Amino acid sequence: MTGCHPALIQIAADAHWNAIAGGYKVDELSVTLRVREFLEDFWQKSSQNQAVKAILLRAAAGQAMEPNHRTAELMQRGLLEARLQPFCPFFAEVIKESVKAKDSKHLEKLAKACEKEQGVYCAFWKNGCLGQSGSSNSKTVGKAKTMTREASHEFQI
Repeated sequence: MTGCHPALIQIAADAHWNAIAGGYKVDELSVTLRVREFLEDFWQKSSQNQAVKAILLRAAAGQAMEPNHRTAELMQRGLLEARLQPFCPFFAEVIKESVKAKDSKHLEKLAKACEKEQGVYCAFWKNGCLGQSGSSNSKTVGKAKTMTREASHEFQI
């Protein structure tokens, strides 16, 4: 339920410590509700940035992503794990429920809307230009923009 996120581990540990010290059984529903409340707040604050929101929506959809500076930042903040997925399944559930997503395709559609709203993205070949994502080479960007959606991959810059 908590993944490896320190704040969530602290919530669970606090409940267990108090139960042991007080001689009573842990109220697991109460712990779950406290963790959920924290995750909902975490999602609301994180999703204010459209680029971050798009990445988290794609992660909750289970979509494979290429690492970049934004995903590295989200990993450092504890929102994504090493495979670029939400740090715990419960967080993915909170994301899905908060946007009322019916399925993964709906999450991906919402992510694309966030990326367009952000206004700064570029299509790159899946097997080619990742290393050049920071490049301002208009020739490469121009080529990439003319490619079909199926043969390209979008990266948030």
